Amino acid sequence: MNPLLITPAAGAAANAVHSAFAGLGGAVGIGTSPAASTGTDFQQQLAAARSMSAATPSSLAGLPPAQLRQKLASLSPEQQVSLAQQLVGSTVSVSDFSGRVATGVADKLQIQNGTPVFQVAGHSYSLASLVSVSGNHVA
Repeated sequence: MNPLLITPAAGAAANAVHSAFAGLGGAVGIGTSPAASTGTDFQQQLAAARSMSAATPSSLAGLPPAQLRQKLASLSPEQQVSLAQQLVGSTVSVSDFSGRVATGVADKLQIQNGTPVFQVAGHSYSLASLVSVSGNHVA
C-alpha cells in the first residue's frame, strides 16, 4: 500500500473525530481548562481535597469509639484507602466480630473488594473494626 494514499484519509478521519469531540466540549470535559471552572467549582474541589487530607491517624487519635465509627462511615472509599495506608505502622485497637478488642500495630495492608484490610496481632481487620487510634507511628 502506498502511504500517500492512506495519509489523507487518516488525516480526514482524525479531523472528523476532533470536530465531533469539539462539538461536545463541556459535555465530556474536552477543551475545558481549570481557568474555565467557576469559583464555586474550585471551592468545592478544594473543600473535597481538604476533607480528604483531614482523615489522618493523628486526627482520629483520642476520638471516642462512636465518633470514630461515625467519621470512618463518612469517608469515601478513596479516603478510606488513603487513611488505611497512613495507619500502617500505627498502634490501633480493633474489635472482632465477637466484640473482643485487640491492640497492636496495623500492618500488611491489603485492598479486598475495594475495602482496606490490615493485620493487627496476626489477624485481619477492616477499617470499620477500628476502636481507637493511638497516633503513635512505628518507623
